[in-house]
Amino acid sequence: NEIKTIDIQKYINKLSSRLSPKTIKNYMILINGAFKQATNENLIDFNPCINVSIPKPQKPNMIALNRFEVDLFLTINKDSPYIDIFTFAINTGMRISEICGLTKDCINFDNGLIEVKQQLVRLKGKCILDKPKTNQSVRMIPINNKTYEILKKYYTESEDDFIFHNPNTNRTLYQNTLSRNARNCFDKCYQITKKEVYSLANFHSFRHTFATLWIVQGGNLTLLSKILGHTDTSFTTRVYVQPSYDDLKNAMSNLVF
Repeated sequence: NEIKTIDIQKYINKLSSRLSPKTIKNYMILINGAFKQATNENLIDFNPCINVSIPKPQKPNMIALNRFEVDLFLTINKDSPYIDIFTFAINTGMRISEICGLTKDCINFDNGLIEVKQQLVRLKGKCILDKPKTNQSVRMIPINNKTYEILKKYYTESEDDFIFHNPNTNRTLYQNTLSRNARNCFDKCYQITKKEVYSLANFHSFRHTFATLWIVQGGNLTLLSKILGHTDTSFTTRVYVQPSYDDLKNAMSNLVF
């Protein structure tokens, strides 16, 4: 009974200076569980964890590149062995797990379509092909000219069912490998240009970039939602479409009365 709510709050506040909100939440679950059990067994009169505030996790920055930043990224990293995969991601808006899990039977060159029906995920220490993130994630993505070139090249060169492989080992391409190399390429861009967008971007930014450029170039929102695997167009615009200030300025310059 000597431990009060304010004592728990002070402890949580102290943790906030060095631990993430998610870690603090896990700590709090354990602490609360212990005091709750003590209360149930009448060892203490009340649970001091009640009314303790814990920090809320911040939403990650959703970064999208504009057309100039995309061209600059591709130019600076043109010698990266992953550049074709980055280009593919920008041109399809596919998730990193879907790209890693893309197999030959997903490609229909005659109809010009990619069938997204699986993703490569890690489960109990092993990587397996699993169902996509949601039912809506099962979808068809049209193949544009650039995507066609990339798919034809890698489809022909592949010696197994997967389209893309680790270019250094020619083995399975894992998400962490692809993500790390994307981050390295963004860092290289930042070191050269000092543009903040590159310091904040990650592999998922390719998906946001695809969505934003689609809308900026006048693409249909409903079709975009279908390509991304969303059912709610408002979610697509709220989360995935982030036009830059340059895009907004260009749009305003065209709005002349």
